[in-house]
Amino acid sequence: MANPGGPEELSTFSLATKALLDGIGSATNPQHIERLEDRIHALQREIRALKSGQNMFPIINWLPPEILGMIFECYVHSNIGRNVWRLYARWSARECISAVCCHWREVAINHWPLWSRLSFHRAPKSPNYIEIMLARSSGAPLEVEFN
Repeated sequence: MANPGGPEELSTFSLATKALLDGIGSATNPQHIERLEDRIHALQREIRALKSGQNMFPIINWLPPEILGMIFECYVHSNIGRNVWRLYARWSARECISAVCCHWREVAINHWPLWSRLSFHRAPKSPNYIEIMLARSSGAPLEVEFN
């Protein structure tokens, strides 16, 4: 058996990983190589799920979605939010917030006031951008300003 990190590290491995490591000598066998690759992909999916769950630990994520949404709204409509948008012209402040984690994205997309007041310093990115914002604003009046 291969000993990647010593006996103490190996004892923390799952049974599936231990079984694959036991057969490492047959790593020239195409099926064994395929099983190793499948296991690697499965572990990568597990790591992504754990990291996603880890996003709930920051205290800000303990706030009710309504309060977090109002914080996002204050940020987007503040000078800081507008300056970030101009600095990183490829992403709006709304898009930056939505890209932090899946929890923030869900809160941001479901907080309609965030999408009902739009300000552009150039033409929208795509022809259907305003239609997308209208859909996200949940029927609230849409305020559009071009500066």
